[in-house]
Amino acid sequence: MRAFFFQVAYFLLGLAEWVGLTYHEVNVVVFYGLVPFVAGALVDLRRRKFRFAPAWAAVCAVVALAHRHDFSAWSDAVFARSVAFLKAFSVLGWSYETASVVVCVVAPLCAFAALVLSFAKTAREREAAPRRRFSPPLALLLFRAALVPILPALAAVGGDAARPLLAVLLALGLLSDVFDGIVARRMGLSTIPLRRLDSRVDLAFWLAAAVAAWILDPVPLRREAPLLGAVLGLEAAGQLASFVRFRRGPCTHAFLSKCWGLALGVAFVALFGRMNAGPLRFALAWGVVSQLDVLLIVLLLPVWQSDIPSAWHAYRLRRGLPIRRHPLFNG
Repeated sequence: MRAFFFQVAYFLLGLAEWVGLTYHEVNVVVFYGLVPFVAGALVDLRRRKFRFAPAWAAVCAVVALAHRHDFSAWSDAVFARSVAFLKAFSVLGWSYETASVVVCVVAPLCAFAALVLSFAKTAREREAAPRRRFSPPLALLLFRAALVPILPALAAVGGDAARPLLAVLLALGLLSDVFDGIVARRMGLSTIPLRRLDSRVDLAFWLAAAVAAWILDPVPLRREAPLLGAVLGLEAAGQLASFVRFRRGPCTHAFLSKCWGLALGVAFVALFGRMNAGPLRFALAWGVVSQLDVLLIVLLLPVWQSDIPSAWHAYRLRRGLPIRRHPLFNG
């Protein structure tokens, strides 16, 4: 048990060195942040309702932002209390190392195993609900959702040292955004609930990237305040118009919006890498055009639909005319 304890400790030390945090900070992030988040995500997947993981992610983000200036000292205090708690197991005859392994490693792994095994279904259940099984498109979407609390928290905790890791994570999130829909259509798993969830995760992901960029250096975003305000205002207008007309949010996945996602990815990678801030202005300007397109789609559609390539296509639908969707991007 003691040998296994030191193996875990060495792993956490290496992780701390890689991400630029202290050993105590990494312990707090992993055991108080990631482990409960993964457990909550598994519970949410089992219940088919996404509540626990987003709630815990929001709590972690608030705590990270509240302690961004004294996170190291706060982590030291939390770690000290954790050590005192684990040493209390001495009444059972356990050493500190044994209690650490059992409470922090064995117990979570057993809980994860029980949750994973609970996903098993009988053959009859699988026939009755073939589309509710876990799928690669959903895995890509959940990966991007997991980055929503990680990006701002990492920026708040790691500061400038976290810029390379933030750029890598954002690039991976962008790739997941590009391929989740393509993979879903190729596998015949593209459903309305999945597309709606994808739209919500996209919005949360890019807002998280903006918050992370603001935490690291607010000057570039302040410099583009008019364009940023226009984008946020049009986004809010599109959401409001869709809820007023159809009682649900927009899910257009329009062509201009897809291009805007690529532009945002380039812009934020450039910001995290301390490169030219020029791509940010272009991305925000494109965002204004893209959000105007989405607003027009919402206003023109006769009934709520997903995957509308452009406002022109919405206009044709309003007139009762057929439209053509690209089989790879809007099929």
